[in-house]
Amino acid sequence: MTMKIVFISNYLNGHQTEFCKHMSEKKDIEFIFLQTQCMDEERLKLGWALDSTKFNYLRELSSMSEKNVKDLIEFADVIILGDSKVDILRYSLKIDVLLLFYRERLFKKKHIFSKTRYLKLWYKYAFKYRHYETAVLCASAYASADFEKIRAFKGRKFKWGYFPQFIEYDIDQLMQKKKKNSPVKILWVGRLIGWKRCVDVIELAKKLKQENTAFQLNIVGNGILEEEIKRYINKLNLNDCVSLEGSCPQIQVRKYMEQANIFIISSTHEEGWGAVVNEAMNSGCVVIGSHAAGAVPFLIENEKNGLIYKCENIESMYACVRKCLDNSEFAQRMGHNAYYTIKDTWNADNAAEKLIHLISHLKKKDKIITNDNGPCSISGVLDDWWFGGK
Repeated sequence: MTMKIVFISNYLNGHQTEFCKHMSEKKDIEFIFLQTQCMDEERLKLGWALDSTKFNYLRELSSMSEKNVKDLIEFADVIILGDSKVDILRYSLKIDVLLLFYRERLFKKKHIFSKTRYLKLWYKYAFKYRHYETAVLCASAYASADFEKIRAFKGRKFKWGYFPQFIEYDIDQLMQKKKKNSPVKILWVGRLIGWKRCVDVIELAKKLKQENTAFQLNIVGNGILEEEIKRYINKLNLNDCVSLEGSCPQIQVRKYMEQANIFIISSTHEEGWGAVVNEAMNSGCVVIGSHAAGAVPFLIENEKNGLIYKCENIESMYACVRKCLDNSEFAQRMGHNAYYTIKDTWNADNAAEKLIHLISHLKKKDKIITNDNGPCSISGVLDDWWFGGK
């Protein structure tokens, strides 16, 4: 019997297309992605626009009749609820429908945990859908702890994330090319905004130059802090070893990653996931990741397939970079293992397989037992400052 799965979210983006493609190709699965709004201007400027005619599983709410929307939702066996304002309880859902919430963390910013906010979130996630089977796909290592605070999804919080396109390489050949880099290439990619903490890699560059270490740091991206960062680079006389590359198409970002030895993600807890981590690992980079970025605790095993440092701690970041610079064989091993983490586990095809398996168990109300740490394994509760103390 065919299972009908409807994924409802604001808009389809490049971090979801591979997963949706694999879901739509699965036997005995009818998969639909319902896009509920147009992509915002900021994302369009970053080159996120997609040609909707290329995706046969895509439906746009704005072009559907109310009857078609009603039929789509009411006949669904599973509904994946992404970021959308559509109220599915307006419709007569199947009594045995499974609702899977796809969420990053709830509390990205430091906040006062008010009773009013607690009650709103508790109502939304723990009470509103109480008559249906629910679970949450945690697209952040910190989401589980946030849902624990509001007593939602007890025993039903599972690891998830975003799944950019996987590119297959001859990894030994790629790592040999990286090994020949002189000087070592360090890469940072992201919007130039405060919580991305690009300033931290500038401080790192300052320290490396003071030690007469040979390196080239490329910073890819733009944003409101671009001019300020340019001035800071000039002030520190780093123009000979730090280059601001501006924004560029995704295909060019991947080229930078293929050439880089080290990739740094320096974000605070406001980074819900950070798909650049997947992409850099896929490209054989040694990823040195802030412990606070949502993807890092899920994807990186410290000193096995990358390195983790304490967020906003320059000395902690520096120690990780220094270890890679002083031991090229260690760095090569980290990059090699990173590639296979994505190839074998954290990719869209495997995520789709694991999700279908999880759905089957949840629908049958079986006990959930997972033997790995990949997509759809149980997401444990992780304190914000688990790495390196407060």
